[in-house]
Amino acid sequence: MEQISEQCVTGHHVLEAAMQRSAAGFGIVDRRQGLIFANPVFTELAGRYRRQGGKPPMLSVDEGSVRVEGHDVLDLLNGQDAWQATCAGGRSSDGEPGCFVSIVSLDSPPSNDRALVEVHPPHATDASTGERVRRGELDELTGLPTLRAFKAMLGKTIAKMGDGGGCAAVLFVDLDGFKLVNDTSGHAVGNDVLKIVGARIRQHIRRSDLAARAGGDEFVVLLPAIGGAEDAGRVANAILDSLSAPIGVCGHKVHIGASIGIAVAPVDATETDTLLEMADAAMYRVKRRGRNGFEFYGSSCAVERTRRSTLERDLRAAVETSQLVMYYQPIIDVRTGMARLYEALIRWRHPERGLLLPEDFLPFLEETGAVCQIGDWVVGQVAADMGKIVRSGRPDTMATINIDPRHWVMGDLGATLDRAVAINGIGHKNIALEIVENNLMHDLRWSRDWLQAIRDRGTEILLDDFGAGHAAFNYFMELPFDFVKIDRSILKRCPKNRVSLTLIQSVKFIARQLGIEVVAEGVETSLQHEIIKAGGIGLAQGYHYCRPMPFDRLYALLQDEADHPRQPYFELSGREGAMASCA
Repeated sequence: MEQISEQCVTGHHVLEAAMQRSAAGFGIVDRRQGLIFANPVFTELAGRYRRQGGKPPMLSVDEGSVRVEGHDVLDLLNGQDAWQATCAGGRSSDGEPGCFVSIVSLDSPPSNDRALVEVHPPHATDASTGERVRRGELDELTGLPTLRAFKAMLGKTIAKMGDGGGCAAVLFVDLDGFKLVNDTSGHAVGNDVLKIVGARIRQHIRRSDLAARAGGDEFVVLLPAIGGAEDAGRVANAILDSLSAPIGVCGHKVHIGASIGIAVAPVDATETDTLLEMADAAMYRVKRRGRNGFEFYGSSCAVERTRRSTLERDLRAAVETSQLVMYYQPIIDVRTGMARLYEALIRWRHPERGLLLPEDFLPFLEETGAVCQIGDWVVGQVAADMGKIVRSGRPDTMATINIDPRHWVMGDLGATLDRAVAINGIGHKNIALEIVENNLMHDLRWSRDWLQAIRDRGTEILLDDFGAGHAAFNYFMELPFDFVKIDRSILKRCPKNRVSLTLIQSVKFIARQLGIEVVAEGVETSLQHEIIKAGGIGLAQGYHYCRPMPFDRLYALLQDEADHPRQPYFELSGREGAMASCA
């Protein structure tokens, strides 16, 4: 035992001596004590890089806190085992290119109270980071190769495959929700997110693999020697898991995901551009399916690529040619069976394909940049419909509109609401806005501010699809809501799943304390109706009561109800004819 102890002590001294003499910089940081160890190179580098041109230095030590490009190294870890990046966005006072920084946690995540910081300064023998950036081989922001360099490497890989066989895979990685982060939290936060994403992707590939930035929020990965497609799937899964963890930057906690398309050579193609196009097509298929996943290219992707191109072309003309229409589905009071408000749902009367539901075309809105254009049309049309109902003697009628937060950021949703309300002679109380839970996760502070700006107008807000994402109860405490909709997937699992029942009861209890009304959506059977009624849920929506109906049908029903008392929706639901009347 004594011999082992002596060896440990000797080993400790050898390790310290090696770190002291290393050409790389090493520092150990403790959250409470600050910088507790630094070798000479680390100290020299921290003194060399100075703030220049308003940019934070690449590496600095401020009162014991070690910072990389202005961010505390422990915050950069953000619950991960490691973080690394080429800090090419800054420069030393001598104009040197950036250095490579690696941060490794010395604790079990997510505590991360201690970390080893390793800094590799640029070498004059390198083809120089700056020179590679100028030649278009290296992305200055992330330190990853560019698409141009990636294509060159992919071409060489394909050529080698022709000689000796084997397989290679191309992964096309497109971030989910990044544009919203960039628009709402600013480009500085967006740039930091891209750096961390690049570093996380590199952590899950081999030294022989290549990750590159294709541009914007798109990355590509080359796996040059794999045993089969299943190997590419495992890498894609690892990347998805890594990117699903929150990213902490500049006081923001950002949530994103990714959609990944995979093409395999030589099975799918043996040309560089064709492989990239195939991986891109497979990625878009993931987007349409719901995002946050991966898919291999296949014959269905070729069909999807053609279909997507046609839809994009047709969608641009849909508003001008009056092909878009609004349908309305009642949200009923469970106790009385009468409608309390109506959800507005967009439909597309396509001249060739008939009536299209939102899932058939909404995924393309972001890609075509039509979010604001169609969003403005929806607000104006719903306000016009509510104006007609209000003038018929129903001043308290309310419709809910599903909105995309990009409409607030990229357009002028507040002004659009004000204008639509004034033109149609209604109040802000006649229109409520529904926001999907996942759209609020990227930045709670920003979400609180813009939701409050809407609510200050007198417009009520519904949290939609609660339980489909992270189902964080602190949303109730942090954000200003008037209603919360329990996602249909929760109710569908009742009554067999006790967790689902408990979640419904918990939502009801917390919401009641905060004065928030609860809506159960997706009620399709009389059993589900009885469950929510027994559970004290006040409002419900679903095919059990009524299907979405066009506005002229809704208006006729309301006029008929004014002359003749109408039966509760849950009594009508048992009659086939009544259900058809709402279709």
